[in-house]
Amino acid sequence: MFFDNLLVNSINNITCYIKNSYYVLLNFAIFIMERINLQIDSKLNCMKKFARISISIFIVLTLVALIFIGGIFVYINTAKSDVRFDKAMLEAQNTNIDIYDIDNNKINDISGKKALVRLDELPSFVPQSFISIEDKDFYKHNGLNYKRIAKAFINNLKSKSLKEGASTISQQLIKNTHLTNEKTITRKINEMALARELEKNFSKDEIMETYLNVIYFGNGAYGLENASQIYFGKPAKELEIEESAMLAGIIKSPRTYSPILNPENALKRRNLVLNEMKKDGAITEEQCNIAASKPIEIKNEISRDISKNFYEEATLLEAEKLLDMTENQIALGGYKIFTYQVNIDQNALHSTITDLDYYDKNSRGNIADGVGICIDSKTGGITAFDAKSVYDVVNMKRSPGSSLKPILVYAPALEYGKISPSTMILDEQKSFGGYAPHNVGNKYYGWIDATKTVEKSLNIPAIKIMQTTGIENSKKFAEKAGIEFDKEDRSYAIALGGLTQGITVKQLVNSYVPFANDGKFIEAKFIRKICDKNGKVIYENAENSSQIMSPETAYLMTEMLVSGVKKGTSSRLNQLPFEVAGKTGTVGISGTNYNSDVWSVGYTPQKIVGVWLGNSTGEKEFRLEGRNNGGTFCTSIVRDVLKN
Repeated sequence: MFFDNLLVNSINNITCYIKNSYYVLLNFAIFIMERINLQIDSKLNCMKKFARISISIFIVLTLVALIFIGGIFVYINTAKSDVRFDKAMLEAQNTNIDIYDIDNNKINDISGKKALVRLDELPSFVPQSFISIEDKDFYKHNGLNYKRIAKAFINNLKSKSLKEGASTISQQLIKNTHLTNEKTITRKINEMALARELEKNFSKDEIMETYLNVIYFGNGAYGLENASQIYFGKPAKELEIEESAMLAGIIKSPRTYSPILNPENALKRRNLVLNEMKKDGAITEEQCNIAASKPIEIKNEISRDISKNFYEEATLLEAEKLLDMTENQIALGGYKIFTYQVNIDQNALHSTITDLDYYDKNSRGNIADGVGICIDSKTGGITAFDAKSVYDVVNMKRSPGSSLKPILVYAPALEYGKISPSTMILDEQKSFGGYAPHNVGNKYYGWIDATKTVEKSLNIPAIKIMQTTGIENSKKFAEKAGIEFDKEDRSYAIALGGLTQGITVKQLVNSYVPFANDGKFIEAKFIRKICDKNGKVIYENAENSSQIMSPETAYLMTEMLVSGVKKGTSSRLNQLPFEVAGKTGTVGISGTNYNSDVWSVGYTPQKIVGVWLGNSTGEKEFRLEGRNNGGTFCTSIVRDVLKN
């Protein structure tokens, strides 16, 4: 027991050392040289000195790596794992992720027993495609690849990070069936120990077959057979070389390399797998070239509405973070996820955001991408989320334009007593330390009160207001409402939404919650609670709120935004039979009459709806016409979601 604890502590210490101590090792190498009385002749040229130091450093790094790997080897062969190896966990299991709405009605269909493959029925290049990209020495090692561990150790040491891994297929199988996704040394040691145990109980072919039947391929596809049917509409035994390579490439990151979400990434990754197969002799150069020349063709068209809609995908992403698990681990665990989705809100958003009648075609006949969200202002619950596009809608960041002004410019100025709704501000053409913005259409109104600057979404007054509050004070205020800033966001351009990294749709709309909720901010969530397969609640959203502004500031800001609906850029919301507050945002493309992003947010005391339309690709043929601004098509969607 003493040895176990000593070794575990040593390994933990070495892990910390990996993260932070590369330069310490350099000094240590020099220290060794001095201690062993290595006399460097002062007449030697600099190259010889550098060579000696480099050799010493290499020796030290090698020794540390050998000590580290030796410690792991001794530990996994003498110590007992915290997790017991269970053969039953490798057997075919139901993959259930049950997701429920606010009324506890099931809203998804991600379940069912996995269809299985037999290794001896597959073309030889199918398992080899996974071996070539994931574990070249699969049939040679005993569960751990010490050569890869050493290489990863040295590379991580050099980069002062833990980015490079060295997991074998056996370790991946254990991770997906026995362990959580936590990134700790204890979990890694358990993974290694259980991988060795796995190799003692099963043949290599049995491990490979089980691995192919367990691994997750994205889009609700668990196991190779399901993945082949979903992506290509055929059994796995009929896969072509390029199809097998694509599937093997997906598993490292099913979203990053998804042929649906990121086809360019999927193509590059597939071709990388093909090249590795060629190097390993699994396919000929001619076969590689032919396969690499083919486009990725999803023969069985995947409908996002059938396999997994955007709300469900966002929910699963949130669950993965909350539980620190992969989607595969959540499915195998039989978890039940209860969300805030409100059927009437989701249906209203879906019917508008996906309706092409709400979109404007540009001169090339193309229409914008779109994302919409609806948030309950009292709970922070996301009651609806949808999109008309295929990309990473949850994490996508875009420039918010003037839609960021309420939380970043006006609210902090109101809170700190710098302005009132009636404060007069001179709207004039002006440069701010070399930054020379202008109002839309280069129109300037002279002396104008703060409320009218909101109505007309004027840029010069917004910057002048931020000057009174200060850039850093304004940023700190907005950060309390969930807005994130890059270190480069230090100029007055941020007053007009000019953020270096942009903002997500969820973040922007969430920042309006305090205005509708008496100054209290609640982080927007998809998930109310999560239960395990036995019904035990393992997570529940506390819906904690924080008072980030006074109720008076929230009231005054809302009154100014109501005026923007009645007389300003959000006037289409004034067609509703009840009072609504709102703000638009339009991001123009410099030197043109086109726009890249348009936004509209509208809210009542109960509900906040926000919509983004834009050119997510950046390609010229998809840019928006100037007439397509925040107050037109975008606001029409917000209006028709709010009226339900």
